[in-house]
Amino acid sequence: MKLPKDVRPGVYTAFIYYRELLKKIQKVPASDVMKMRIRVPDNEKLVLLLRTYSKFGFNL
Repeated sequence: MKLPKDVRPGVYTAFIYYRELLKKIQKVPASDVMKMRIRVPDNEKLVLLLRTYSKFGFNL
């Protein structure tokens, strides 16, 4: 089953965002995961968005 074309960019963006977030979480000791904020910086989010644009383009 394939996703509708109009939702694929959003799903792809969410996928690569959470994949990057998971990589960051995995680098933190388990004892510290609930004690600190782990996030994807804004500049990295922009890069992820540009990757989505290069893969799908924007139909604005």
